[in-house]
Amino acid sequence: MRQFRSGRATVDTVGSPVQLQEEPLKVLSVHVFPLSSNTGVVAIGGPETRQASTEEAGLPLLNKLHEFSEIDTDLSVIWIDAAVAGEGVRWLAVIDDGS
Repeated sequence: MRQFRSGRATVDTVGSPVQLQEEPLKVLSVHVFPLSSNTGVVAIGGPETRQASTEEAGLPLLNKLHEFSEIDTDLSVIWIDAAVAGEGVRWLAVIDDGS
C-alpha cells in the first residue's frame, strides 16, 4: 500500500550540507520545497552540494515556488545546503509499505 511521509531538513552551518534524512528511506517519489520562512537560497544535490558565498554546487531553489522532484530514490542520498544557517526545505514522499 502506498503512503505519504513528510519531513523537513535544515542546515545548521552554511557550507556544511545535510541529508534530507540520515536513515535510509526508499521512496517511490519525493517533492522538495524551500521553507516558506527562508530568506536565502537553498541548494539541493549530492554530498558535494554547497550554497556558501564563496562556493556553489547543486541545484539552487531560488524561491518558495521552486521545487525539486525525484522518483525511485532514497532520501539519504539527497543533500541540501543553505545560504543562511537555520534555513532548509520541507519534503513530501510516497512510499510503498509492502502491504
